Amino acid sequence: MKFLLQTGGRRFTVNPRGVSLAKLLDFDSACADFGVEPPTRQPVRVGEFVGDTNQGGSCNVDSLTIVPHCHGTHTETMGHIVNEMITIAEFSPPQWTLCALLTVDVQTPEKSSEQYEPAAEPGDLMITASELDAAAKRLALHEDSGPLYEAFRGGA
Repeated sequence: MKFLLQTGGRRFTVNPRGVSLAKLLDFDSACADFGVEPPTRQPVRVGEFVGDTNQGGSCNVDSLTIVPHCHGTHTETMGHIVNEMITIAEFSPPQWTLCALLTVDVQTPEKSSEQYEPAAEPGDLMITASELDAAAKRLALHEDSGPLYEAFRGGA
C-alpha cells in the first residue's frame, strides 16, 4: 500500500512502513553517555516475593534505574532545554508531518574547526554543523528544486 501526499504544491509518494530508530537499552554493557552510571536492573523483592524465576519466583519482574537521555534513544525536544516539564507526547503534532532523515558522519574534535560549549574532549565524537549542512545539500540533490534543503536551512 502507498499513500500520495500533497503539501506546499508538491506531491510525495509514501510507503508507510515503519523503521525503528530506537537504541535498545543495554543492561549488559557499560553503555552510558555523558559520564553517567550504566543502567541497572534487579529483581523486585516484596516480602517473600522475588521477581526472578531463576531465584524461585513465579514470574520475572524487574526494577529499572535508567536515565533515558543517556541510556536510550536521544530525542531532542523543547522540554529538554526549557524550565518546564514538557514531554515529547505533549509536543508531538497529532498529524502527519513532512520531515527528512539526515545521515551524517561523526567527527573527532581534532578533525573539526568548529567550537562548541561545553568544549569537546579528546575521544569525543561530534555531529557538526558542517556535516548537517552537507547532509541537507545531499538531500536537496534528490529533490526537483531542493525545497527540503531550503526549509532545513530556515528558508522557504
